[in-house]
Amino acid sequence: MDQQSKIQNPKSQIPRRFFIYGMGPGETAQGAGLARHALAAGHQVTMAVRVPQTLAFLDTLACPKTVLRHSAAVRAEIEQGGYDVVVFCNSKAFGEDPDFQNTPPSPRPFTCSLDSNWLFNHPTWYPHIQWLDSIFLTFPHRIFQYGLREGGGHYEIPAPLHAKIEPVGFIPSRAPLDPATRAGIRHDLGLRDHHRLIFSYFGRGATYQRRFFPRYVEIMDACYRACEGTLRVIHFGDEQPQAPWVLCAEDDLDRSRFYTWLAASDLVFQHHGLSTLMQAVAAQTPVIANIHRPRPGCRHAHAWELGPFEKAGVCALHFFDEPLDRLVDSMRGLLFPSPRRTAMIEAQQRHFVAGEGQALKAILDFRFWILTRTKRLTK
Repeated sequence: MDQQSKIQNPKSQIPRRFFIYGMGPGETAQGAGLARHALAAGHQVTMAVRVPQTLAFLDTLACPKTVLRHSAAVRAEIEQGGYDVVVFCNSKAFGEDPDFQNTPPSPRPFTCSLDSNWLFNHPTWYPHIQWLDSIFLTFPHRIFQYGLREGGGHYEIPAPLHAKIEPVGFIPSRAPLDPATRAGIRHDLGLRDHHRLIFSYFGRGATYQRRFFPRYVEIMDACYRACEGTLRVIHFGDEQPQAPWVLCAEDDLDRSRFYTWLAASDLVFQHHGLSTLMQAVAAQTPVIANIHRPRPGCRHAHAWELGPFEKAGVCALHFFDEPLDRLVDSMRGLLFPSPRRTAMIEAQQRHFVAGEGQALKAILDFRFWILTRTKRLTK
């Protein structure tokens, strides 16, 4: 087969060498999702992480894994490793670091990122790696369009940057639990048929909304009363509530149970995190994001990121300062069988797109060879 045929048919391409770098836990999970897909397609992958604890997310990957804490080490690995593809899980990885201000010498690998938020939107406020060839967004194209100013959202992206952006779908992608598995998990948790289960995650460390914790307890107390004591909550966060509705409260939920417990729940109640939201959409579990209201004059708001998902119907968006009865009514309408619950699950089914294959195809298609323009990659 000639070289032009190989370019036009990604499946015929020779195996490529991938270097995938993950920053935090959620980002490392995204990198692992893409790595798993690339390995299954016959490519070679080396994974690196910034935080040693996140190596646990790579346990099932049969590939080299390493910890690279500092930008100089990552830059050296890119320049000396002989990779065809470099993937940063977060375009803002080292965006402000002097080691990443200059484009690596040619020939260089095709370099891209996986992003699950809109912080690339303003390079001055949220510096990202300027010499990325592509930015792959880990949510579907239709939801991306809803977030743009012309689609009714808040974001205006400069044309040169917009040209680099491609929404590919959810990474890592998941599948809903089958009814028997779901029932088995709920039984193991000690739930009875009449119980309603909320999976509640409000982040860790800097992302944990500690100042909202008293309000969160107030919300759950009110919902518990409205559900006549049938409510149970799996709570995951830095601060642990003591209440009759708490089924389980942990500050470090085992990663193998995070998704299965989320998917076995009746409702996900979370903060602004898009990683948790995407897992809820994949699980076809109704979800409420409860966040702070945007301040006048703010340059970026979590509500702006979540708005496109709400517009798509895959989640509900509420603010902590809303009347308590309004929020509880919304929770009850999604916890129990209702037209609103059915509509949200159907919207989740319509909008779910598995992103790993889309991203890998985009990396290996014709644009990959045009953008890199290196002799090493085409020989």
